[in-house]
This record gives sequence, structure tokens and C-alpha cells, in this order.
Amino acid sequence: IDWGDGSPNTVSTENGDSKIEIIHTYSVAGTYIVTINGQCRNFRYNAASGYDVLKKIIQIGDVSFSLDEAFRGCYGLTDINGAIIDSPYIYNADSMFYMCTNITTIPPNMITNSNLTAINYMFAGCNKLTSIPSGFFTGTNISVANYVFRDCTALTLIPADIFQSSNLYNVNYMFSGCWMITDIPEGIFQNTPIVYANYFMNNGGLTSIPAGLFTNTLVTSISYAFAGNIDINTTIPEYWNLPNKTWSSTSKCFNGCTNALNYASIPTTWK
Repeated sequence: IDWGDGSPNTVSTENGDSKIEIIHTYSVAGTYIVTINGQCRNFRYNAASGYDVLKKIIQIGDVSFSLDEAFRGCYGLTDINGAIIDSPYIYNADSMFYMCTNITTIPPNMITNSNLTAINYMFAGCNKLTSIPSGFFTGTNISVANYVFRDCTALTLIPADIFQSSNLYNVNYMFSGCWMITDIPEGIFQNTPIVYANYFMNNGGLTSIPAGLFTNTLVTSISYAFAGNIDINTTIPEYWNLPNKTWSSTSKCFNGCTNALNYASIPTTWK
């Protein structure tokens, strides 16, 4: 590990150690570039009193397995433009930027050329994140993406093509708590393999839900998907009457959406 101050560390796990904690103290305050050279299976920034000192990611490099919680809680991090995950050996990035509360943008093609299969909680709690790149999941191998943008309270828009040409299967809680998003693109689930969308956007700021949202889709599980969206003040589509649709789970899908014009007539099991 090159700390950028002329005092590198050599780290080895030849003795079978699965976890090594490295602590470095700089003798002079300043800005430093830290570089990891050699083989690295995974790493995690873990500084109980220093989560504000990491400011920028220049390059991810060829980590050989996981970025799980790599930068979790680094609230000083503002620039992740260099965080392009293109190593063929990285499969997991769960909670990679969880609670990085000063990130505002995600670089285009950040995950497009990766072999990632899971990114649960990747940006959850990033409450200054203002946008998501178009086609964010397009061409990826990711199948599980629960809670990815949960409580990203500065988001105002879901790209219409966010799920297109993806391998996504499970998107539970993806936009839960994103109360600045007021509508959902109608064709967002069409031509995708997504089945599970439970709690998809509960406790949000929706004012309406498109009638064709689940038409000609594989989605069958939407329990609590829109629960708590008290700003819905239009008629909720009768998804319970969709022809040729067999639901597997719809419990309390519209629970608490009491300002919807037809709330009283929604089947009991759906609210």
C-alpha cells in the first residue's frame, strides 16, 4: 500500500489470514493519493473516526472478488467518477457506497462492463444523490438489486430505461423512501425478467401510478410496493383485475394510500 507520503506498507496473507487491519497515521496534514498495488481480493475502508477524510476515487482497478461495503459510511466522499467497475473478477458490490451522504452523481457506465451479480444497498442512504444514469442496469449480469436507492431523498426521476436489457430478477425496496420522486415510467418493467418488486417504492412521494405499469410483464410479487404513498390523489389502477395475470404476492400493496380517489373500493387484501 502506497500512502503517498513515502512510507509504504507491504501486506501479505500468506499465513492464511482472512482479514488484516492496516492503520496509517500521516505526520503532516495534507492531501494524499493512496494506491494499492499487487493482488487484492477485497478491501474495506474502516476508520471509526475518519470517514470524512476520503474525498475522491481515482480508479477501482482489478480487485479480484468483492467490493462489499468498500466505502460504506464515507461521508466525505464527493467524487466517484473514477469508480468504474470493469474488472471481470468483481462479483459483489453490496453496500459499496451505503450512507455516503455527499455523493451527488453516479458516473455513466459505472457497472455496464462489470461481472457484478449483486449490488444490494449500493447507494442506499445517499441522500444528496440527484440523478441515476440512463440505462443504469443495461447489459449487466446483476440479478439481485434490493434497496439500491433506498432513502435517496434527493432523487426526483427514475430513468425510463433503467431496467432495459438487464438480467434483473429482484428489485425489492429499490426506491423505498425516495419521497421526491412523484411518478414512475409506465414501461419500466416491460421486457425485463423482473419478478419481485415488493416494497418497490413504499413511503414515497408518488402522486399517481400508471395503468400499464405491470401489463405484459413478469412481475408477480408486489407486496407493500406502494404502501405509505399518501400523496397519491388520483385513481389507483385496478391491477387486481388485470387479464392473464396471476399474482403471487400483493399483500398491502396500497396500504395507507388513503388519499387515492378509489381507496375505499380497493380489495381488502391489497390495502
